[in-house]
Amino acid sequence: MIFDKNAQRLKELRKKLVCETDSIKQHRLRKRISATEKRGSELWVRFTDVMGKLQNEKVPPEYRGIRGAGKFEALRVGSVESGHFSPKAAREARVDAICDHYLNGKMLGKPGYAASCTLVKVIKKYLQSFRLDDLSRQPEILNRHFTYFPEPEWSPKYVWNYRACLRAAIQFWIDTKEMFMYNPVDRIKVDKKINVQEYVPTVVDFEKVYMTTFTIGLSDEIRTMLIAVFESGLRINEVLGWLIEEMDLSPPRFDEEGNPIFLPYFTTEILKQGKTVKKRIPMTKRLWETMKPQIGDRKNGFAFSIRTPPYRMLRWLYCNQCGHREFDKGKVERTGKRLHAGDYCSKCKTGLLETRVINQEAGVPYARPFHDYRKSVKYLNKIIKRLPKELTKEFQGHATDSMDEYYLHLQTNDLYAVVADTWIPQKPE
Repeated sequence: MIFDKNAQRLKELRKKLVCETDSIKQHRLRKRISATEKRGSELWVRFTDVMGKLQNEKVPPEYRGIRGAGKFEALRVGSVESGHFSPKAAREARVDAICDHYLNGKMLGKPGYAASCTLVKVIKKYLQSFRLDDLSRQPEILNRHFTYFPEPEWSPKYVWNYRACLRAAIQFWIDTKEMFMYNPVDRIKVDKKINVQEYVPTVVDFEKVYMTTFTIGLSDEIRTMLIAVFESGLRINEVLGWLIEEMDLSPPRFDEEGNPIFLPYFTTEILKQGKTVKKRIPMTKRLWETMKPQIGDRKNGFAFSIRTPPYRMLRWLYCNQCGHREFDKGKVERTGKRLHAGDYCSKCKTGLLETRVINQEAGVPYARPFHDYRKSVKYLNKIIKRLPKELTKEFQGHATDSMDEYYLHLQTNDLYAVVADTWIPQKPE
């Protein structure tokens, strides 16, 4: 059904005018009637959706006149009959409401929630006033947004994560509202330029970082985390999830020939045939010796008191003038104003602060002191020990051969064997 909404408004206003006795209100109604008459016609269509509810939608400007309104009505009715209908309220939702729906409906309580909140905060800053229908009908909005990205200091990888978060939020909205529409973010292509440094931290590199933790005054618990990641090859979040009741730190036992009968172990989750299963992984001697004082006499609970990776403690602000180090321990423990690089030192009041990270202090070439140790364990097991892939995959919880190979980075000297024969002097015949 096609109807003129302005005509309906005029009819209602004239009825009110007839019934109204107050002269001031009559004057206001006459002004509203006059203004409505000047607007001309405003065509709308009324139809029934798949749930049997009446839907009223304004005819877009591109569908002019009664004929255009008829075409638009045919499209909306056809979308209902074919099952491709998207409710008007869902299409006209704002980006900020879509992002909140995504955080509360999908990400709350799951890994990655904190990172999603950070990205959503930026999305709202620049796109919150736009509606989903705007992004769908006007692709130049997102094209302009990503072409002239408002955060020029962001790395390409972080921009890629930003786009992925926006796309996931809109797609979750489309799926939960049972809409039939194209995700407008799919039109945007962003290159994920990740410069992976093919350097495997060595034992010497790790010891330099380990000794640096004493120099800068980090806690024993953070040192234990570093050892746990370096010895196990797991992600830091997986290590922080270790439960004491799922570990056994009893002394190892060996048979008469020196073969191990029992070794201390921890329990971690791995993906097995699409299902998450818990697996007991044996510890190295150094990890066992480190975890015993960390757990002490406790019988249950998490092995570590920190629930999030302590990245803040691996970078700090340093004053070249007095040598003072300023750590940001977060909002809970922060006292006073948060300092940034370029601010004056809080101790000497005259020196300027600059950012330092633990790898710079230790003089090692890698920048991720937790995640890069996964490559160290993979290199040790596959290249040095030459263990079969069945063992190297299971030890680090990798479900596929591709992930097993992804963390294997050969060094330059590993490739010497390929060209070594060309450097051997030829014997004269």
